[in-house]
Amino acid sequence: MAQGLVVGALGERPGGNEDELSAVKTTVGSFRDKAISASGTIFGNIDSSTTRSGVVSGWLYSPAVTASPILLVDGRPAGLINWQGKRPDVQEALGVDANTGFTFRVTALNEDSLIQLYALVGPKTMLVAERKADTRNLDTNPMSILLKAKQISRMPGAIAVTCWDGSHNPVGRARVLYDIAATHHPVVIFTYMFKEFGGGVWPPLLDSGVNLVAVPWKEREAYHQLIEQMGIKFDTIWMCKPRYPTFLLAAQIAQPDARLILDLDDDDDQFSLSQPSAAKPYGLMGLGIARQLREQVKARTVASKPLQDDFGGHLVRHARSTVESVRTRSDVTNGSTINIGFIGTVRRHKNILAAAKSLQLFKWNSGLDIRFHVYGDVQPEPLRDELVASGVEVKGYIASGELTDEIEKMDVLLAGFPDQGEAEGNIIRYQISSKIGDALRSGRPILVPNSPSVADLEGMPGLYLFDATNFAEQIMKAVSNQTPLTLPSEFTLEGGYQEYETAAHEAGSHARADEVFSYLPTARQARDLKPTLLLIWKQHDAGIYGRRVDQLARSYKKNNPDHNVFVLEYMHDRQEEEYISKADNGASDANLILDMSEEKKRGGYLDSEGIEYHNICYRSSALLPGKQFQFLARHGVVPQNTVVVVFPIINYWDKLMDVFQDYPVIVDVVDNQFSWAAPKTKMEYGRQYNYLDCQSDHIVFNSQNNRDFFGDSGIFEPSNTRVIENWYELPDQPINRNHSPHKFRILYSGNMNDRVDWNLLEAIGQLSDQVELFLAGGAARAPAAFRDLLKQPNVAYLGPLPERDVLKLLGGTHVAVMPHVVDEVSTYMNPLKLSMYKSMGVPAVSTAVSGIGTSTDLLFVASDRRTFLNQVHQYFEEWQKNKNGPERGELVIDGSVAKYLDLIAGLRKGDH
Repeated sequence: MAQGLVVGALGERPGGNEDELSAVKTTVGSFRDKAISASGTIFGNIDSSTTRSGVVSGWLYSPAVTASPILLVDGRPAGLINWQGKRPDVQEALGVDANTGFTFRVTALNEDSLIQLYALVGPKTMLVAERKADTRNLDTNPMSILLKAKQISRMPGAIAVTCWDGSHNPVGRARVLYDIAATHHPVVIFTYMFKEFGGGVWPPLLDSGVNLVAVPWKEREAYHQLIEQMGIKFDTIWMCKPRYPTFLLAAQIAQPDARLILDLDDDDDQFSLSQPSAAKPYGLMGLGIARQLREQVKARTVASKPLQDDFGGHLVRHARSTVESVRTRSDVTNGSTINIGFIGTVRRHKNILAAAKSLQLFKWNSGLDIRFHVYGDVQPEPLRDELVASGVEVKGYIASGELTDEIEKMDVLLAGFPDQGEAEGNIIRYQISSKIGDALRSGRPILVPNSPSVADLEGMPGLYLFDATNFAEQIMKAVSNQTPLTLPSEFTLEGGYQEYETAAHEAGSHARADEVFSYLPTARQARDLKPTLLLIWKQHDAGIYGRRVDQLARSYKKNNPDHNVFVLEYMHDRQEEEYISKADNGASDANLILDMSEEKKRGGYLDSEGIEYHNICYRSSALLPGKQFQFLARHGVVPQNTVVVVFPIINYWDKLMDVFQDYPVIVDVVDNQFSWAAPKTKMEYGRQYNYLDCQSDHIVFNSQNNRDFFGDSGIFEPSNTRVIENWYELPDQPINRNHSPHKFRILYSGNMNDRVDWNLLEAIGQLSDQVELFLAGGAARAPAAFRDLLKQPNVAYLGPLPERDVLKLLGGTHVAVMPHVVDEVSTYMNPLKLSMYKSMGVPAVSTAVSGIGTSTDLLFVASDRRTFLNQVHQYFEEWQKNKNGPERGELVIDGSVAKYLDLIAGLRKGDH
């Protein structure tokens, strides 16, 4: 990306405290007068932290020019979510009334990632601010995380942890298993995500840095196919929670002889029988098969002693990493206030409201200043209001990296509260709080409801068991504890790993994956991973006219007959409706597009050369990434076997670009849409071209003029671009090249809506009554001169014609003409039609427009109208003499394609 002046980074994110806002005012104030008076000065800032939902925010202010933000993370473009949002802090600090806020979507962020903010001014960019990330986000790009999983699966000793859902707290136990195994092995967590639990990754994992493949349940078939195609298979599977989806996912990623270990931390049978789960695959519908599979897996780990008593296995606690240095309570509290914290998912059945009321009563009776802090997701919303009304300080999720700091601000942690009204049977018997390890490793005592699941822990230093009768007494003991607390060995990762290792050794003596999972569904038969070329076309007419995208597809397929070639388009419902509205217009190509689109939508139009043309239809841009991912999975189009060529401008590319971030990409700038675009549209185009500049391996232009324009604009660095002019290769279909025996046929084919010299065409038709002028192409927006021309007796308009019909017409054509005017469109063109005429051996006469060079054997370039007409007349006179001339040239195959094929071959990664 072209870079300019670094202006500076000012300000903080909204919601900052008064000290932060004061700092903004002070910093901005020293620049304000200069900023408002100095033309071109641009200010902006990247906020000091990001949210845990993959968003980077900040602000951009440009007083003198129109500018919009572009954000790069480690050189990769981030998708813009919102621009010109309200930022009262910036408005107050700058003293201006302007909406300057922005948010960008990021798919992955490491703690050392470089975040750069650019200002897009017209097509050019200026670097405004940059900073290192101070938090991290999980990689949420599906293809990227699958590639990482593939690499890990091939490492010695790699382990996969599977869990039935990753959208809520069940995956918390999977994280424990991951951390334990990761002390000695490369590990990946695989989990489904169910919409009813939120459909996104459980927030506490979002900044954890774990290797996580999160599969939306409704998109599982696409993921299963890609897992199979990419060869993502593990030798050891540690399955968390015996639910049907846990086993199903394990079956997809297991080597046939993979060792299987099952982990139990709760009464999943009882949860499966709950009413909300009745019709779900993780509930009653999958309960029977889950029980059968559970019985077949003999190597087991369990989270509590009662689970061990009932199911056997090795005791693996909710282990935690140790903390190097623990701050004592006297370091972080004032001694007069007792802070008690609960961290977790807050629902009514967890009885936290009763805990809050009990603490209020204890506070009143004891006279102590008790403050109760609740961290995590609180649902339903009325429960939050009730907690606040009971004096609770309700807070959000705690990022993984901030958990220890927040716990150390507490005097005591609370793991839950007993419910005397409804005993929950085996749930109470088996379930053990994961917060025990969090508290003890941070040197804080923890209050735990007494139950069979923790009875064996009684007497452990720092752990205080209580019930409704002795809650106050145990609070006082916990608060009064002065003994330094440490994490017991059984709650450490190394302690957990010793138990895992024993279970893994046992698994080698029991049934392996091919036996246990023999009847589970696996991915449908997928395509072989052949080398693939994917061409993404900006319009909806691929496969119709033989455009540059078709030529590249055809030439590549002829040179690589065993490779897959896909041409892909995207069509919004509104675009289809627009075509339908034009279908009755004989000068519109709407019918051609609609007819072809129907085949592309139904599974692909396959042409005679074996090229597949597809169309992804959508009603909302939010659906595009999912539809794109499913297409790639269904057709085996993965980074290891595919080169992508993008022909911009692509609508909503900002939504699609993340899907292709791991693919080798060529950008083919086939035309120049800047030259006629409105100012607002130019800004949108500039953003996309800058995105593609960051994302591409090569940038190709079809004319030198176009390359020079984009180089001068500052979007592309000239060193990263090249010119490969248009070429034309005839299809396999035989073409009859006989001349018309009766009249001298002149053909103009192409777009008649723009850049046509109608006076010149009229003069051509008037050369003689022995001349017939044929017109072929779209003319829905053509001016009145077009309709006047059609009134001439020797002029025939054939409407928009597909490529092969144009070739038939050329077979009886004596001379083709290209009477273009020089304007903002033709200046940057390299007309492919001239290559088509040349390939058919048909002489052509053209006006002198950019991008076509000088006269050759089959092309006469006329300097003015008179010269143009004289040359056409000369061809006509030769025909009159012998009724055959002028003599046709030989069929020609252009050599330009070799440059393109070499470019693609150089990018092909192969499977490694």
